[in-house]
Amino acid sequence: METVVRQNMIRPAGTVIQVARVKVTDSWACEISSRDALVLAQSADEPLIDLGDSASNIMGDSYLRTQLWSTLLHAHANPHVDGLRYRSRFRSGQFCIALFERAIALRGLTVANRRSIDPATSSEAQSIMRRYNVVPI
Repeated sequence: METVVRQNMIRPAGTVIQVARVKVTDSWACEISSRDALVLAQSADEPLIDLGDSASNIMGDSYLRTQLWSTLLHAHANPHVDGLRYRSRFRSGQFCIALFERAIALRGLTVANRRSIDPATSSEAQSIMRRYNVVPI
């Protein structure tokens, strides 16, 4: 849901999040494994304080701030950072990962179990959408 619902997640209790069907029909889920351990920059908790930032700034609907941090990190002199680890917007006790493409060759990433998240054909997507009150329109 982190990648599908980017806006309008704050709404009156009991109402649904409406998402354009095209946003999910053209999207896929997969499992990624790595030959080597990933090096991830932590974008939560103390590292945010060290950067002079806060969770409220990076967990909003706009990704401008996080894209700037990502661009700066990607261009940093240490090219061995493979991506970012950040808190889920929906489940703050869990983390998400955004990987840089350079990690594919560097860490030997492979993709398995690629599957559509089209709610018309995916029971997995239907279950997740029910849980988060998402309705494709």
